[in-house]
Amino acid sequence: MSSSLSKMLGILDLFAEETPVWSADAICERLGFSTSSGYRYIRELCDAGLLTRMTGGAYALGARIIELEFVMQRADPVARVGRPVLKQLTAATGCDALLSNFHGTHVINILHERGVEDLQVTYTRGRQHPLFKGAVAKAILPHLRRPQLVRIYERNQQAISEAGMGDTWLEFWRHLQAIKRRGFSESHGELDPQLSGLGVPVFANDGILGSLSLAYTHARAKLLNRDGLVEQMQIASRQLTEAIEASYQSPSH
Repeated sequence: MSSSLSKMLGILDLFAEETPVWSADAICERLGFSTSSGYRYIRELCDAGLLTRMTGGAYALGARIIELEFVMQRADPVARVGRPVLKQLTAATGCDALLSNFHGTHVINILHERGVEDLQVTYTRGRQHPLFKGAVAKAILPHLRRPQLVRIYERNQQAISEAGMGDTWLEFWRHLQAIKRRGFSESHGELDPQLSGLGVPVFANDGILGSLSLAYTHARAKLLNRDGLVEQMQIASRQLTEAIEASYQSPSH
């Protein structure tokens, strides 16, 4: 990706639930763009429908984002093959099942199948997931390459320490290796106070794709067999890997 394109697309990263509207000047200031470059990037994003101009010279995400989300919901190959696997897992366990994807340093839930409980899960489809809290992310981190983990640690030392994952690089590394040896991650109230979770990694093409997780209330946890849940999740993870890799080998066009 060219430097200019990377900078232009970086504008989209500014738009979040807490900051849905930005002025052109604020964008330039935050990203260190010259006025001419910043305004050119914004104009090109508007022309592509990725940004839209509002009154007063402010900008928000454009309608093309909504169109792409519609396509993702209907045609995303990972979601398409993952949905029946998650439905089967939910039917077998009664728990909410989530499939999450990892890209860059972001974890995003892409599928969520509801179980028998009416759970109020905070991190639903499309919302960026914390990297150091919850079973979803902790199932992924141990399987990243060591250089990638070094960069993550260098940029997030305080957050890692606050999450109880280690006060030094060595402690962080050992914490992740312990999760890797166990084969699953576990959390209790780290994201939503009344919820517990289990997570297992999902692989594709010899790399980590994301994670498969189950969520349930603390009360329901007393009725569940953790080892049995993990075994079912690991079977489902292998099914996902096989289905995803098969879909990559058989493109629709």
